[in-house]
Amino acid sequence: MNDKQNRLGRGLDQLIPAAFENQLSPAVVAASGHLITAVALDKLRANPWQPRKEFPVEELNALVDSLQTQGLMQPILVRPNAGGYQVIAGERRWRAAVELGWKTIDAVVVEADDRKMIEWALVENILRQDLGPLEIADGLQRLMKATGVSQEDAGKRLGMSRAAVANHLRLLDLPPSIKKLVSQGHIQMGAARALLAIKDRRQQEDAAAKIARGLLTVRQVEALAAGRIATAPRVLDPNLKVVAEEIQSLLGTRVQIRGKLDKGRLLVAYSSRRQLDGLLRRLRQLESGESHAASESGRLKI
Repeated sequence: MNDKQNRLGRGLDQLIPAAFENQLSPAVVAASGHLITAVALDKLRANPWQPRKEFPVEELNALVDSLQTQGLMQPILVRPNAGGYQVIAGERRWRAAVELGWKTIDAVVVEADDRKMIEWALVENILRQDLGPLEIADGLQRLMKATGVSQEDAGKRLGMSRAAVANHLRLLDLPPSIKKLVSQGHIQMGAARALLAIKDRRQQEDAAAKIARGLLTVRQVEALAAGRIATAPRVLDPNLKVVAEEIQSLLGTRVQIRGKLDKGRLLVAYSSRRQLDGLLRRLRQLESGESHAASESGRLKI
């Protein structure tokens, strides 16, 4: 390997983290020995190992507005592939540029094998906390199959403990109906892990449905799995049930109300950083008057 190849290889150690942390400045690119070049958008393809399955419309719309008013703040990262390029980092920026009708986008071209593509895609999304537990589990499984590494080695590459890797991978054993509830944020990871201990499929799915409705806690699920008599599910005041369903419809995620009409707690569930950002945007819209909530005669009216 010649000096130039050595230099470019070491440069990736700076280039990749900077790309994932939105700090890919021209100075960082130059120091890595790479160049920023304009790449035709119709030559770009998504990373086939991208663990993130959904790109919410509101996120893309916000990025489209940003690109339109401020331009592209940093280049995307790509690798050559089959006469074109695959996106390593910056897929949302690429998609937003397509929406704007751009013909090219600034990119840094690097060499990367399939193993690195899987690993980098996981690292990027985990660093940004963009992935839900099942997306992380699926990405981990792909990484391990593609590279042959152990759970411990996979965890070291991604900054996760071996136990955390194992706990995520176990979620893949859940039936599709429960996986859907986990992906939608109706069941959190702790509750999903507790469900795995229930061996009877029908009982498992019944418990999952109750968790999604806020009728079973994790401890009750654990007691059910252990064969002990679980605490009877909480019976929610019918009026509070109506309020909870209305708030849940408004926010687009699972909510629980604990207490009474005159005093209690409202619990709002989210399973990823992007879902939390979406909830914040919805609440800001409410505050700005696009939607409104008012209290009248002890009842919530939306």
